[in-house]
Parts: sequence; C-alpha cells; structure tokens
Amino acid sequence: MKHVWKVMIPVVIVATAVMLYIGGALPITVTKPQIKYSVSSVCCPTSYEDVEADQVSLEVRENHIYLKHVVLYPCCAKFNVVLNEELLREGVIVIKEKNVGEMCRCICQYIIDIQIGPLSEGKYLVQIWGVEFYDQEPTLRWAGEVFIGNEKVCNNMCGDGVCQEIVCMAVGCPCPETPETCPMDCKNNENP
Repeated sequence: MKHVWKVMIPVVIVATAVMLYIGGALPITVTKPQIKYSVSSVCCPTSYEDVEADQVSLEVRENHIYLKHVVLYPCCAKFNVVLNEELLREGVIVIKEKNVGEMCRCICQYIIDIQIGPLSEGKYLVQIWGVEFYDQEPTLRWAGEVFIGNEKVCNNMCGDGVCQEIVCMAVGCPCPETPETCPMDCKNNENP
C-alpha cells in the first residue's frame, strides 16, 4: 500500500500542473489604488500668526494611506487632487494639488483630506506637490516614507533607559513606550 502512495503523489502533482498549464490558472485580480479627497476651508482669519501652512499628518490603516494637508492659499481656489499612477508602480506616491478655480486677494486655510488605496505591501515614498495654477508649476510641499503591511515603521528602543512616551511618527523614530510595553524604561514614578 505504501508503494501505491509513492507513485500516486507525483502523478497527482504532474496532473495538476498539466491542468493548470492547459486550462490556465485562476486570474489574480489586482485592485488598482484609488485616490479620494475632500477639501474644506476656513476663510479669512483675522491673524495668521498661529496658522501654520503646509502641515501634513499621515496615517496607515488597512492598506490605505490617509493624509491631511493644511495649506494657506487664495480664497477663490477650487482644488483638484490627482495621483501619478505611473510613478506609483515604482513605489513613489506623487500627489499633485491643482487650483482649477480663480485667484483672489484674500487668503484662506484649506484642509485637504486625501485617501489612497488599497496599496500592496511594501515601502513607499510619499510626495505632495502643489499648488499648480495655469502657468505656475507646483513645488514639493512635503515628502515622507511609509510602510504598508507588517514591516515596522518605528525603531524599538526599549531597554535604552529612556521612556519614549512622546515620539515622532516618521520612519525610524522610536516606538512609543508605556509601562505595559516597556516596563524597564517606563517604571511608574512612585515616590518612596
């Protein structure tokens, strides 16, 4: 009986390979990443002293990148946000912000929320270019790296003697530490 199984296993493997070759394997569907965005504005603050331009926050959830770009720009603008699909294949996410509206003499604060995905696992360079308007070419406003998938974005520094409670969120920054995740560095500060 053992001899029969020794012969049958290679026969089954070869037969499966031949069927897949002749009939073709099941097609692998790859979902094309999409860009979704929304733009809101806060018009005409009385003072711009506390208003920062070009603030960007980035978050990764379920193979999607979520960006929030805060920019100061003339109030009559109407934004169009596009993704360069050709560079995306090379691991570079280039987002271009374009004003398809008008120009005014007042300045507004715009909040541009951008979602890109689903993305394949891997490392990506993310760039935001803006703002293109007729003959005004866009300039690089922000760039950063992001990992999609199981690869760690932060640097585990537990054991270095410093509790990393407040950390940056860029690639290579320390991972946030708590008494639960790194008890050796984040001992409870109890006075004896």
